[in-house]
Amino acid sequence: MSMPFGGRLAIGMYVFQTHMAHAATPVRIVDVKGASNNVGALQVLVGGEFGTVSGLNGAAADVACRELGYDYGVPSTSPCGAYGATNLCGAPGTPVAAQNLACSGGELSITECMWSVPSGAGLSHGEDSVVYCGSVASSTAEGSVRLLSADGAPSLSGDGIAEVFLDGAWSPVCGMSSGAASVLCKAAGFAGTASGTETARSMKSLRVGDLRCSGSEATVLDCTSLRGEDVYCASSEASLVHCA
Repeated sequence: MSMPFGGRLAIGMYVFQTHMAHAATPVRIVDVKGASNNVGALQVLVGGEFGTVSGLNGAAADVACRELGYDYGVPSTSPCGAYGATNLCGAPGTPVAAQNLACSGGELSITECMWSVPSGAGLSHGEDSVVYCGSVASSTAEGSVRLLSADGAPSLSGDGIAEVFLDGAWSPVCGMSSGAASVLCKAAGFAGTASGTETARSMKSLRVGDLRCSGSEATVLDCTSLRGEDVYCASSEASLVHCA
């Protein structure tokens, strides 16, 4: 049975409206630590409490993210248990609020969309939906760093394939010094490296090679490297770093 968010119970809309006095929106996205983030497990407010969502369409992810102030949203194709090298599934004992969340795309709020009461596999957290929210206007600074898990999703664990934003595109790094790994981790928001670098599979063409830093540089732009369209190496040689 499908219904709008306010219709789960006869008093559902009343419960939703009174709870709104304490919650800015009826939707949130939480990371592995339970903090609000632009990527993580989607949770919606139903019957006065937040719970995860078991399955949703692309329009629902878009509506949820726009309600949170982002320009767009996309659902993850990776399961919640293996997104970004971490587990984003809801904890046992916490509620699954909705199943098969569906929007047409023109809604202003997730409360205008349809959903089903969780049943079957939807009662567990194995099918919890993960959503990524983005902003079109946001600009990426030259030399920015990000970490990706092997499946291409943003790494939330501190371990991942290092990529650097150079010349308007994200480029994986093939080979780096220990000092370079430290600079990359710090640029990605970590304190430093937890261990040495490894190699990992990457499906992208590699355009940065032999990144060398002393470790004291402010950004990777202050380091030396081999760059350009003529810099290639095997996909299995993209550098995987472990940040602390």
